[in-house]
Amino acid sequence: MEDMQAVDGSVQRCLIFRTVPGVNYRVEVSNDLVGWLPEMEIYGLGQEIAAPLVEFMPPPPTESPEPGPPVSSIFVSLTMQPSSHGSGGTVVSWRSLDSGVAVVSRIPEQLNANWLSVPLFAQRHDEYQLFVMHRPLAISPPTQNPPLGFRDTAMLAKLQERFADMNDAVTEMENRARLAPFPAPVSPTSRRFLRIHADWGVDSDEDGTPDWMEHEAAADPSHPDHDLGDAFNADVDQDGQEDDQQKDFDKDGILNPEDASSEDMLVNWERSPSARYAVFDLVDLPELPAGDKVPLHVTDDGKVLFKTGVWSYGSFKNLIRVGPRLVDAKAFAMGASGRILGSARVDFDDDEYAESGSIVYWDNFRAEPRIVEIDMGNMGIVHPIASYSLSYGFLDPGTMLDASDRFFCGERWISWLEPLNDPPVPPKPYEQKGEIVNRLWTLPQGNNGPPAKSSALPYATNLISDSVFWGLDSSNEGKLTLKSGQVTWVADHASRRVSVTPSGGYLASYIWPPGAAMTQGGAWKGAGELKDAIEMSRQGWAILNSIPPKIWMNGHTLPFESAAPGLPSNWTRSFDLRDSSPAGNILVYSGQGPDDRYGLAVPIHIEDVEENTGVDSVSITSSQPGSAVAQKHWIMVPSGGENTCVFCSTASSSSETEAGTTLDLLAPNTSFTPPTLWEERQTVKLSAPANLNTSDTTVRFSLAGQEALSKPVGLKIMKKRTVRLTVHKIATIRKDAGGNVISRNPPNVVPTKEALENYLNKIYGPQINATFDVVMNPPQAGAFVDIDWDKATGADFGVPDGDIVPGDAKFQCRTGDDNLSSEETILRGGAYDPGSEINAYLMGGAKINLVSEYQGRLLQKGGNYGYTKGEPQNVVYIDGDTDAFDEFLNRDPAAEQLHTFAHEIGHVLFGAGHPDQGGGQAPLPGTRHSDRLMVSGGGVRRPDHGKLVVKDEWDKAEDWLVQFVDSKIQP
Repeated sequence: MEDMQAVDGSVQRCLIFRTVPGVNYRVEVSNDLVGWLPEMEIYGLGQEIAAPLVEFMPPPPTESPEPGPPVSSIFVSLTMQPSSHGSGGTVVSWRSLDSGVAVVSRIPEQLNANWLSVPLFAQRHDEYQLFVMHRPLAISPPTQNPPLGFRDTAMLAKLQERFADMNDAVTEMENRARLAPFPAPVSPTSRRFLRIHADWGVDSDEDGTPDWMEHEAAADPSHPDHDLGDAFNADVDQDGQEDDQQKDFDKDGILNPEDASSEDMLVNWERSPSARYAVFDLVDLPELPAGDKVPLHVTDDGKVLFKTGVWSYGSFKNLIRVGPRLVDAKAFAMGASGRILGSARVDFDDDEYAESGSIVYWDNFRAEPRIVEIDMGNMGIVHPIASYSLSYGFLDPGTMLDASDRFFCGERWISWLEPLNDPPVPPKPYEQKGEIVNRLWTLPQGNNGPPAKSSALPYATNLISDSVFWGLDSSNEGKLTLKSGQVTWVADHASRRVSVTPSGGYLASYIWPPGAAMTQGGAWKGAGELKDAIEMSRQGWAILNSIPPKIWMNGHTLPFESAAPGLPSNWTRSFDLRDSSPAGNILVYSGQGPDDRYGLAVPIHIEDVEENTGVDSVSITSSQPGSAVAQKHWIMVPSGGENTCVFCSTASSSSETEAGTTLDLLAPNTSFTPPTLWEERQTVKLSAPANLNTSDTTVRFSLAGQEALSKPVGLKIMKKRTVRLTVHKIATIRKDAGGNVISRNPPNVVPTKEALENYLNKIYGPQINATFDVVMNPPQAGAFVDIDWDKATGADFGVPDGDIVPGDAKFQCRTGDDNLSSEETILRGGAYDPGSEINAYLMGGAKINLVSEYQGRLLQKGGNYGYTKGEPQNVVYIDGDTDAFDEFLNRDPAAEQLHTFAHEIGHVLFGAGHPDQGGGQAPLPGTRHSDRLMVSGGGVRRPDHGKLVVKDEWDKAEDWLVQFVDSKIQP
């Protein structure tokens, strides 16, 4: 809090806060905590904000002047850098006041030398409150300044007008900026409440990196992204690739787009697919004693280990718990080979009373248990003995027995005493010799050969291989100690579990205090955003110690209810995630007492065989996937056709002795070929009968005849349609006063009917089951419709005639779908096909210009290469001149134009807006927008054009197809 004195003598008591660069702030005020009004919105550049709470006024003067109108503020945040161009100047970057996207322009004004000591500058000029971030690094200016809207043009003119004043002021400015406060309540007894919204997701240049990250890199000369850290420029080095594709924000050696978390350097592995889980109830469980009810471990092939049995492929198999010389055998670990490790009471003296505890094993869950022992002849026998920690379940059962059937256990020797009678009869007297020493044991290999043992470090209890093992070191305060090859890590706390990360590091979950650590640089460190992780799969999916239970994937934390969509309510009230296998299976434990429930969660994700052919596994990776996605993977199934994709899971086939995890696929009106998954990656062909109406349904996964409780994969069956598109090839003509043609400008880039149909059908056929019948008007190659449309004046838009004049070569479209401008009306009157669902106008000799009203002023936005009038017009305008595509790195104009057709038709089908600008039917923040068909042309796009259409867009297209196509008789 701080009091500030105004020029008129009033005092404002203000809340002062400093902004974080790159974060957007909105201050809202209220006097009752019920109704809130926005007071101001400002883009943070590290400046201080003064938000008044109350104002104390001095006594009024004898003659009060007439109050003037309040001065409104337009807040503009910019970066300014010297231009490396030979003629100098300054490169200015800002968030557009018209569209909100980044704008980069060069102005001739030159920054003076004093700016080197002023990285942050603020000054008010008339209605503009300017905040400037200055970077000394000279950069290349844009090849050509972009066209600007009304508000950007006015702001830039004011900046240039006052540039000399700013140069004079920088030497006197402090390295901070305090925003002049807005009016506060006059009465000292009035109440005023403030709240501040901070948006950390702002990405002004739409390159995929949030602004705050770019500002942070720009402020750190040692950061590997320093030279690319410009929040208002998507391609600083002008190499045609978005900056985000070249950045490594967290300095872990992995570029942001591939990084599982670009904000945490401990997460140093590449992004994996995002799974959803099919959860199967562990049915057929027997009544177990309380101490044996809790499941211990889940394996990669879907087996769940209990102390007295194994649940496998839909049923519980009781372990044989007696054998030669042993009784009461109970399991505590299960290896990848299917062997099971346990302990039992053993009768060493053959008196028919088992009294000594020892380690036993089962070759599989159908086999008898066997004692682990090595006969040393006259020296007696040596066998492993269960430790206290092992007996009471304090060790991780998932890493007790490795893939080579090795385990750690204490060694105990037994030797026989002289018999009491001759010949000897039971009991045979024996004694234990020597101290218990830790050993690495190997179960018998081959045809019942003997086990083997070798030396081991005293603390070792769990292992992944003979070179990677760990345990709690009693000689060092019981701390977790892990040895991997020649490197040893010692943690600050005790840990029960250790997982291998996808990059080959290690993650440990502490016993107490709860938390997690990861290895880095020869030491354990706090696990950052994985601080609550219990265990991790090889893909980098982590189960978290949280209430309710959550999953971590690729930098996002997801409630398990969302990761396993459709779980019934009795499963979501009380449950935890007990264990995770390396392949990603999860053991789910739900409920307490007689209502205990256990589940096997099998991870599922879907991949396209070929890109952009009707699979949406992108939407679920967004922080806002949209309600229609319902947290599922989606597959478009064409009615009367087929779609081929890959189901990825932990499915495994059965062997002669072991049941696998084969998953059957079922869905209404859908056929699957094959109908069963038995491999981790299975190519499946989906088809639906012809003439089905469009509907949404889900895949029902079945394991041994039992259907999954959750529904991780959705299907959208889409009806087959053909959309008729008429392309009018327009030559712009001009006439003199006598009506004589004085000029004619046809489009010089014209697609063929076949090329346009093929391009559109390749995008829309596999993704929404719609193909296009293209009609060219005129049909002859090289023939055009001559129209003199360039007639608009200012009067047509209710503004002075000088603002818009006839013959300006601008095709003025009125923004909004319902109203046509005068020039649109002329064009439509000269060429229109009422038999087509979509009319497209390929314009020659025209620059498409959008016109709208803003606060009583005319706003024009030029430089558009395509524009769409959606419902009810369903009209597309396309620039047909080669120079329209110069901005896009000299691409093939014909290919660029085909993509523009597809994109603008997408606006007809899906509606207005672009995902990279936060609009459109599916903005999907946090996903790679450059893969999308509907990405805007304002930023740098990928060289081969994004073509992806997602589930929300499928749904919107369906609504349009029903309204405009289904009413007609289809061919």
